[in-house]
Amino acid sequence: MLPRVSTVLLALLVCAGCRVRAPAAAPLPRAAAGQAAYAAAWTTPPEAASSQAVPTRAAVRAAVPTPWTLQGNVALLSAYVWRGALLVDDPVLQPTATLGYGGWSFNVWGNIDLGDANGRAGEVNEVDLTLSYSHTIKDGRVPATLFGGGIWYTSPTGWFTDLAEIYAGVGFDVFLQPTVTVYVGVVQVEGLYAQLALSHQVALGPGSLTLSGGLGAGEEHHFGALLGAPTNALGEVYLGASWGLPLGRWTIAPSVRFSSLIDGDLRDASAKNDHVVFGLTVSVMP
Repeated sequence: MLPRVSTVLLALLVCAGCRVRAPAAAPLPRAAAGQAAYAAAWTTPPEAASSQAVPTRAAVRAAVPTPWTLQGNVALLSAYVWRGALLVDDPVLQPTATLGYGGWSFNVWGNIDLGDANGRAGEVNEVDLTLSYSHTIKDGRVPATLFGGGIWYTSPTGWFTDLAEIYAGVGFDVFLQPTVTVYVGVVQVEGLYAQLALSHQVALGPGSLTLSGGLGAGEEHHFGALLGAPTNALGEVYLGASWGLPLGRWTIAPSVRFSSLIDGDLRDASAKNDHVVFGLTVSVMP
């Protein structure tokens, strides 16, 4: 069973994340974990002024605020790399949607192979479900957000055996927005993986440039299943950049991400250790 799992062990949430897939206030493992290098900034469309008595949608939203939120995006990537492991060495399409209510969020993330590297061209070969909760502490010396949740990794085509992780973390609202997340495997594959993520956003032309970076570490059960190298080690180090261009309620974000495995045993176990992934993400806020 491990050979199949070692090909594709897949989490998380906080935002991000690239399977954070992240809750609204914390990165998901892809989307978010998602998960971050591929995510684009959300924008609210300006509403046209109305000379009639009928209120605009913006006026209705302002008068009757709702705790519900809905976000969605789709990313076109040149390859699928997760926690330093190359899972698909071909272009992929990764749609995601997040429904939020208060501090809760529910995320659905998918992967579609566009090439035939795994013999599954055009198939939805992975669907991940993430339920998370986050709470922001504003009255402390340093504003912080606590978050946690669970991720269920599934493969409708049988690409891998279903997996599950739980995770918890904390993010600080200071320079570089440091976030630390710890993931623990609870179904099919045990093991622990921890990640430090950093990001910084600056205005650039008509949009905003998001710079990101991070470092991952895991223990022997995790890397044994993911790469076939049962060792406690530092894993992936990554750097990324994404330029979000707002177009009304839409955002288009070209991106690039460099990922490399650090530990020598992990590099020996992997056919490819250094990856440059190009992407284009289209996001919408209803």
